[in-house]
Amino acid sequence: MKKHKIIFTAQDPGGFNAMTPVIKKLEKDPRFNVSMILAKHACLFAKKQNIRYLNADKMLFDIEGADLVFTGTSFGDSIEKRIISAAKAENIPTISIVDFWTDYIPSFSDSEKRNFKYLPDYILAVDEIMKKEMVAEGFPKDKIFITGNPYFDSFSKKNRQRTNKNLIAFFSQPFSEIYKNSDKDYKYGANLNEVQVFDDIVEVIEKIDLNKKIIINFHPRSKKLDKFDKIIENSKLEIKKEKELSNKDLIKRAEIVTGINSVVLFEAAMRGKKVLSYQPGLKGSDLLISNRLGLSAPVYKKEDLYQTFKKMFLQKPLKNNPKLVKKYTENKSTRKVANFIINVLKNKPRRKLKVIACIQARMGSRRLKKKALLKISGKSLIENMFLRLKAAKEIDDVVLATSNTKKNDILARHAEKIGLKYYRGEENDLISRQYETAKKFGADALLLATGDCPLLDPEIVDRLVKIYKKNYKKFDFFTNTFPPTFPHGLDIDIVPVSTFERIDKKIKDPFYRECYGAYIMENPKKFRIYNLKNPANLSSIRLTVDYLEDLILTRNIFSALDKKNKVFVMKDILKFLKKNPKVLEINKKRIDMVIARNIRSREYHSIVSKNHNHE
Repeated sequence: MKKHKIIFTAQDPGGFNAMTPVIKKLEKDPRFNVSMILAKHACLFAKKQNIRYLNADKMLFDIEGADLVFTGTSFGDSIEKRIISAAKAENIPTISIVDFWTDYIPSFSDSEKRNFKYLPDYILAVDEIMKKEMVAEGFPKDKIFITGNPYFDSFSKKNRQRTNKNLIAFFSQPFSEIYKNSDKDYKYGANLNEVQVFDDIVEVIEKIDLNKKIIINFHPRSKKLDKFDKIIENSKLEIKKEKELSNKDLIKRAEIVTGINSVVLFEAAMRGKKVLSYQPGLKGSDLLISNRLGLSAPVYKKEDLYQTFKKMFLQKPLKNNPKLVKKYTENKSTRKVANFIINVLKNKPRRKLKVIACIQARMGSRRLKKKALLKISGKSLIENMFLRLKAAKEIDDVVLATSNTKKNDILARHAEKIGLKYYRGEENDLISRQYETAKKFGADALLLATGDCPLLDPEIVDRLVKIYKKNYKKFDFFTNTFPPTFPHGLDIDIVPVSTFERIDKKIKDPFYRECYGAYIMENPKKFRIYNLKNPANLSSIRLTVDYLEDLILTRNIFSALDKKNKVFVMKDILKFLKKNPKVLEINKKRIDMVIARNIRSREYHSIVSKNHNHE
């Protein structure tokens, strides 16, 4: 029996904790092969629990062959975002679990852009409150499913350890360190400083009871472990920094648990502890859900801190709303998440593949200078290509890939003017430029068209894209030029991101990095090539623009066929040329020797291979 390969990945402790119970459950099931790819602080937690994992900070990772990817969520350039991108390229289903109530968008977006670039196929939320907040922020409602957080299942276990009535546990968060390191995604805590928070708490407790003891527990992201030293030295209280006890054990021992808005405070509230959340000068909503549910005591002003602590010291151990606590701690979330994964694997819905049309153009043309901006029917050559590609129904977007040299500044400005998105990259490294274009715009594949083909047929584009979507796992390269049977100028290729990744690693020769199509076609045994074939061989007809004669012929065709709100296609062009055969005489003497030596040579026409399909 073939096992389902599931890859779990996390960078922050919250995501790691949420998925660990699910991993342990699925590992016992013979139907699944489970592996973990971790980064940064999640690695530390895995080590403590003796869980096997691959460290993405030190090793290259590969998700090839995975049936499903399950991720936590983290801000910044996280391992989760990188793996979701890789999974999308391979059309692997993705699930992300949001482990706590927070500012959700940065975990699924490029830094500071809030562009939802890394949305998975499914998002698992803790409760209705979280789902409502995410939908309000712009997340698609149909992607979000409520399962609870599997880590919370452990909160329901009874506390058998005796409480020290004089012990206060302070769970620190590294807000001051985060902002010194310019973690701009986490805007919520910009006005919070854990050192000042701790200083205020110590000052108040000294006024109430000098017999109280404080233990400081540091967040895994904290690097400055001496930041509280001055407060400790000047205080009359016994204060220690904890290095050995787990969060759970420290919570069990403490009479009161305090801090800012850490998930640990929520955990303590769920375990029936008295919890004080101190967030001086809070702006906006309180992210700590136990405060909102009335399970912990929020304090937002220093002047309220004394009375709140004093009341807590006099209170008996809390008996929080049992129904509310059970909702989070006895939700059987581990089983729910495991079943959700199993159902996704059973149904294996196919994610819609994103195909972006990419116009390749530069301003360095020698035969017909600045041809990309030459006017045809009142619009530039590039704008005509843009509009014709936009008419294709199977294309998700149209972009321009050009060089980052100064002479192409004018082309970039023109693209902005006509609303054409663009990427600028290496002048002579086409692999790099196009691969980076695909990554920038989140494409599964690029449909490539050279910037000298203003007569491109959107119907042919749609035909090849449909073939790609049905056969993306069977072929590495899709084209209509191997051998060519369509008029020269209606040439298109589709290159999946997986092929770009492969040739980027493989090809080192500068010539082939600029002309990688030739490399692929010269190695038909290494690449599975699909060729779209026209019933009649029309490759001798020149509909491209390389010379002045080509431009004149193209202007003739546009003048006759270009009408408002109607896009003419190849059959219209052929009909026009049949009625006006003299138009073909305009560029008949122009033969492109580069094309003749490469794609259109007899050598390629004669290749017959089982790897090449024709429609």
